[in-house]
Amino acid sequence: MDRYKARLVAKGYNQVEGEDYIERFSPVAKAVTVRTLLAVASSYAWPIYQVDINNAFLHGYLEEDIYMLPPDGAPIQSGKVCPSEVEIAEVKHFLDSTFTIKDLGPAHYFLGLEIIRCVAGTSITQHQYVRDIIQNSGLTSCKPAHTPLPMGVKLSAHHTDPLPDPSPYRRLVDWGGCIDSRRSLTGYCIFLDNALISWKYKKQPTIARSTTEAEYRSLSTMVYELKWIPYLLQDLHLTSPTPIPLYCDNQVEIHIVANPVFHERTKHIEMDCHLIRDHFKSGSVLPSYIPSKSQLADVFTKSLSAPLFSSFISKLGLVSPSQVQL
Repeated sequence: MDRYKARLVAKGYNQVEGEDYIERFSPVAKAVTVRTLLAVASSYAWPIYQVDINNAFLHGYLEEDIYMLPPDGAPIQSGKVCPSEVEIAEVKHFLDSTFTIKDLGPAHYFLGLEIIRCVAGTSITQHQYVRDIIQNSGLTSCKPAHTPLPMGVKLSAHHTDPLPDPSPYRRLVDWGGCIDSRRSLTGYCIFLDNALISWKYKKQPTIARSTTEAEYRSLSTMVYELKWIPYLLQDLHLTSPTPIPLYCDNQVEIHIVANPVFHERTKHIEMDCHLIRDHFKSGSVLPSYIPSKSQLADVFTKSLSAPLFSSFISKLGLVSPSQVQL
């Protein structure tokens, strides 16, 4: 035993929103930000170093008046509270009044990602996490499949037997692609140079009346993600190409973006979905047609054949860790 260590906590489970606190914020980097930084560092051959700031969460500043019940054993009269942040600051200063930074050297592990610098660039992997999922699912002795699902298969909650224990699956979080709700599925992927930095697969909030409307909503959703990535690059003193090309496999959808006239087929679409029109007019994005056989985003929304699926994941940059050349 080197030393004893204790934490003074705020008992957040007893706090009421709007009474004990107003806003909640956790300063954790978005996965897209991390992947963007790794992609830029790989492109410019920048070294990546990692440091650890001890007790970084203790150094925040609160603008509100805070009252705290003293912990057991504190030399404060019973029934009294700490009336201001001064006493709290003294406790924090007693715990650790300075930032202690530990140099961890070149980055190898960060937020559950293993970072591998290789000949072709930078690879990130979670192979240990994948192994844990396979082991927890009892599939360690199974043979690997070429695709996630056979071609044409669509799962439904009403045509299968209920699982005896669905809790493990709750931890994992096309037009009318969901058989149960008939809501369409949004799938997109965003590249920075040749590096995949962002992707999403999500059920749309409302039912689309056509394939064109479903894909138009998907394109608008992707534009929301693209809005802030150029600002992130500016923080790194880099500029993004203008206009940013958007590839979709529906020519009617491209016509709707380029044609500002509302008509019977588009007037029911929510106004926020037409954000893409403003970006098209300003020249920040440029929708372009791509054949379905080359649409990489289909890997998220469709059951593809084994050769096409293998081709798509290769173009997405997904490879086995054993194939990475150090």
